[in-house]
Amino acid sequence: MFRSPRTRIVVAVLCAVAFASATATSWRSAGFIEADEISHLGYARGMHRDARLLVDVWGRPAVTLLHALPSHAGPFAVRLLSGLLAVVAALAAAALVDARRGRGRGEDTADLVVACTLAGPLVVAQASAIMTEIVFAALLGCGLAALRCGKPRLSALLLGALPLARPEGFWLGPVVAAWLFFARDAHPSPAASRPRTALLVLLATPLLLWWWAGLGAHREGLWFVTWWPRNWSAASIYGSGHWALFGAHLVAATTPWLWPATVAGAFRGFVEGLRLEIILALVVVVGHGAMFAAGVMGSAGYARYLATLAPITGAFAGLGLATLFERLRATPSVAAARAAAPLVVVATTLVFFRAPAIPAATDQAWIDHVAPLVKARLDAAPSAWLIADHPWAAVVLDRDPNIDAKPFGAAALELAPRGSVAVVETKFARRWGRIPGERVADALATTGFERLPRDVVGDWTPPRDGAARDRELLGFEGDVWVKVR
Repeated sequence: MFRSPRTRIVVAVLCAVAFASATATSWRSAGFIEADEISHLGYARGMHRDARLLVDVWGRPAVTLLHALPSHAGPFAVRLLSGLLAVVAALAAAALVDARRGRGRGEDTADLVVACTLAGPLVVAQASAIMTEIVFAALLGCGLAALRCGKPRLSALLLGALPLARPEGFWLGPVVAAWLFFARDAHPSPAASRPRTALLVLLATPLLLWWWAGLGAHREGLWFVTWWPRNWSAASIYGSGHWALFGAHLVAATTPWLWPATVAGAFRGFVEGLRLEIILALVVVVGHGAMFAAGVMGSAGYARYLATLAPITGAFAGLGLATLFERLRATPSVAAARAAAPLVVVATTLVFFRAPAIPAATDQAWIDHVAPLVKARLDAAPSAWLIADHPWAAVVLDRDPNIDAKPFGAAALELAPRGSVAVVETKFARRWGRIPGERVADALATTGFERLPRDVVGDWTPPRDGAARDRELLGFEGDVWVKVR
């Protein structure tokens, strides 16, 4: 792949531009797209102290492990990794198209595939965030590329790790298993065709390792059931919506102007043997649509879920554009348009869908304000707990979610040692916490906590940009309580 000097240069420029744009956004962002980013950051920073964070079902082991080292350098370092993973997903998409179409023919599509993958608005957003979708996309792209390049064993391991990155991996596992066992193109050589059962063992290996590690961390065989995320329940806390929503999200994921090329590329891919990719994309889209319509498993109907398909949608969009140029009569103007197309695709997306810098949210800024006071109180009582529902409190105070940082709830308040500090803010503790907002103060007072006076907490003014972003937090309230008895 990339044997042509021109292709190598164009692909290098595309990757550099996309990575530089993501890096600039990451550098300017003091806040986070979602609170989930903060939670993933906290899991990665704390896994060396508590193995339960590594095997946590919601935390996703592949994500926590990848983020472990950069997380200690701060959010910016983890976001740099996300930018690199976006580039990996794009290169993997080009590799799988190149390998399937045959050496030489795929060369003509590599730059377009890379451009269309990096130009996806969801990829642009994920490349400067600390989320799970971009990790899944990189694993999926590399696994499919390995399969198309005649390396089924490596493919089985990579695709088998998908459940460790996101729950969609559980849906795709049976499809991949059937393909590896039955499909002829999964076994390109006699040496690879003999141990088909071995491929299924390799596919299951990451899941078995996950279960084994969880057994050691939790000391129970059914730990997976015990520690299943409470918001991944039969009845979703987010309600339900129309089953066709994810069809619309798929258009948004590729951009409306590249959607026709994506559809055309999918038809071309079907003819050229990229059928597994089509099946996997349909499973994810239909699966999410069905879950959101039924209102189960915590599906919130977010478009970002389809960032997981970036290498597939990018491959088909690039293949569709390549097909268009192949059908046009060869003229100097067509050749010039073809040469400029990859850069135009990426530039258009960066202009219209460039991820904005995220300012610190109001609640995050308030926690930063009280952090020195809370840290001094906790340091004075080594056995004390930090009690907070907002994930930023545990991150900024370097507290372990399973050891000395507890979620805000009746049990934590009752069992907390003397000297424990409760950080209570509007967004999580009062709005989404386990105790109704109007009962928070009573629950704290009756369990031995006292509110620190305002003159001790200090004056604080919400940042203008954070307040503008968090209009729902107008009337924000924050308090610090200390357990005295």
